[in-house]
Amino acid sequence: MIPLLSITVQKVMLFSCSAQKKAMILVQITGAMRNLANIEKCHPQVAQSAIARLCDIFFDSQFNSGKELILNIARLLSKVSLDFKCAEKIVQSGHVIDFLNSMIMHRDSSAILIRIAYILGNLTTNFEEARI
Repeated sequence: MIPLLSITVQKVMLFSCSAQKKAMILVQITGAMRNLANIEKCHPQVAQSAIARLCDIFFDSQFNSGKELILNIARLLSKVSLDFKCAEKIVQSGHVIDFLNSMIMHRDSSAILIRIAYILGNLTTNFEEARI
């Protein structure tokens, strides 16, 4: 199911509509993905097909003001960052420093800040690259 949702995310990003409309659709898709991430057996699928896209969307400036979408992705990434392979994919996405910068951008949302801190904690536990 995760690979299909990931493909759907990719297709939504290609739609010729406003970022706001894309965000509304992505909120629903990422919500479904977040619920599936509760099942540990789904983590390899998340690592393989979704993490890079989700990180790209999380840090895409056109979606920064969409707090619901950002929170959904932060919640999903915080759940799967406990899984070694998922955390490895997050580190490999090259966005570790961006998580720190996003804490400044989302300083008004404690829910997002807590999840970003949790993600960073999980990443720095196992990956020297993330600690640096």
